[in-house]
Amino acid sequence: MTHINMNNNESNIFVNLSHLLLNRIFSQLDSNIDRICFTLVCKRWYNEKNKYFTFNAKSLVKPLYADQKDGDYPLFFLNSFKDEFLKSLVFNNSHQKDCALFINQANDNAFNPTFNPEVDYSMTKETLDTLGLIIRPNIKTLVITEVDLNEKELEKYMTLNNNITHIYGCSSIPVGGWPQNIKFIRFSKFSGTLIPGCFPEGIETIEFKSADYCTINEPIECGVFPSSLTSLTFFDILHEPIAPGVLPKSLESLEFGFYSNDIDDQLLPNTLKHLKIHGYSSSYNIVKTSQPSNSKITAFQQY
Repeated sequence: MTHINMNNNESNIFVNLSHLLLNRIFSQLDSNIDRICFTLVCKRWYNEKNKYFTFNAKSLVKPLYADQKDGDYPLFFLNSFKDEFLKSLVFNNSHQKDCALFINQANDNAFNPTFNPEVDYSMTKETLDTLGLIIRPNIKTLVITEVDLNEKELEKYMTLNNNITHIYGCSSIPVGGWPQNIKFIRFSKFSGTLIPGCFPEGIETIEFKSADYCTINEPIECGVFPSSLTSLTFFDILHEPIAPGVLPKSLESLEFGFYSNDIDDQLLPNTLKHLKIHGYSSSYNIVKTSQPSNSKITAFQQY
């Protein structure tokens, strides 16, 4: 009889605590390991963990420069807690808008502030791929300079959050093209062909600018850059000369690096206000150009 009572928890006052009380007790546990162990005390607490269980989100998605001891789960293997993990994956400042997420490789916090904006959070690519996570709506900037995403992977990431407006570090163009809400793109290690329609109407800034070379080996066709574009940067090598009509009439800022072709004043739109030509390579001689006759250009630099 005693043996039967020991295994019958229907009348046990602690086992049958309400979900409200369980949650109050549970919330005092900071460690996610302790929280998991808490659910294993008895069968009921485990089976009904969806009623009270949450992970400590501070350890799931951490600020970029957080102490390593705070966590950063690059891989998550507990399938029995997957639903709770997804539910708990919220950012501490989810009430804030326009946050930036840095996606990196597992156990790698490599971050180059020279070519990236300030970011709020860091998450590994493995975590996103393993759990199929949704990037929270308050994330407007995605930094992917440390991960290599092909066209299909990039398209998948774009569908995770349709509020993203700024992309840093992409090396390709999504299979289905860029979403219409994208306003800023900075390419990293790009080496490909640009075709009309590859950029969305409404984009304002395009930069081929990174710590790794971006190379455009084929002539750029007319219609590649939308009429909404106001700033264009070719920081690395642009082998082919720019043809008439390539630069949109809305362009206000144009920057070249290692550009070895003549710049005809007639190619520059009347809206252009800032023109920079800089850099030197032993393989490429920078053509000395005089100040363009366009009187609207207020800042002209060549060095």
